[in-house]
Amino acid sequence: MCFFATAANVINYEPKVLDTDSEEFGDVDLLLFIQQGKSLLGDKSSVDTALRSLGDVKRNNPMRGLLVSQCSGCSSLQQLLDRYKIKRDDLPLAMIFPQRSDETKRGKFLLNLKGVEHPLPPLTKFLQSFDALDLKPWVRSLPAPSAAEQKGLVREVVGTTFEKEIIDVDGHVLLLMYTPGDGPSKVWQAIFEQLGKKLGKQKSIKLAQFNFESNDIPPSVNVDISKAPQIFMFRDDDKGDPDTFSQQDPHTLKALVDWMGQMLPQRYYNLDSLLAKVGRVPPSPVHGDSVEEI
Repeated sequence: MCFFATAANVINYEPKVLDTDSEEFGDVDLLLFIQQGKSLLGDKSSVDTALRSLGDVKRNNPMRGLLVSQCSGCSSLQQLLDRYKIKRDDLPLAMIFPQRSDETKRGKFLLNLKGVEHPLPPLTKFLQSFDALDLKPWVRSLPAPSAAEQKGLVREVVGTTFEKEIIDVDGHVLLLMYTPGDGPSKVWQAIFEQLGKKLGKQKSIKLAQFNFESNDIPPSVNVDISKAPQIFMFRDDDKGDPDTFSQQDPHTLKALVDWMGQMLPQRYYNLDSLLAKVGRVPPSPVHGDSVEEI
């Protein structure tokens, strides 16, 4: 692995550098430095020197390109902070966007530079680790709940625990993505608590909830959601392709349990006896599935 330090061009950040439809900069990764204060361009600061030294980062492939950009008090600063829900107190920091996109399966990567006097060494290591595929994607997340905080019927999942609690766990997972204080979200949270009481301590179906406002979904997870509340069924044998409860269906426990029965048919999962305990009548060979009032 080779790094070549060159006198790099460091461009002022513009939202278009994250526009993957734009071919102005070619198929390169973006290293974005974000800081409050004046522009660094023309400055002789350690940060400016570091950014200019990272211009054309190459490894074995000589075509490896890196676009270096900075937003230091730029007109798009607040737009950036809002987009990634970054606090001003967290600045300065650097982010890597593979192929100048924040929607790739690799995700996006963040380096905290607050209080760092000489940023070139950590920036260099940051890029080397990125190229070596040793970096974990940055996922915005609330702190992971303690064991004492997880004694409810519905487990609280955050950005950093999503894969462990949803993807890697044994069993089916019914997940509610909610917005705190939102009326429809409160309705669904109450329904999930009712369902938890009916399911009891069985291990086949687990219930979880995810604060969509304060956490990011890991880039490896195939979930399409623009607003909460929304409900997903992650089947044990197909966690990569969750089913989505239709927002057009009634927001009731009855409708939810009926949908669960459709997503987990008896012939594949042998769960009708469990679902019957929470109100679902096993399907008739003639009349199909039906659900009792709950």
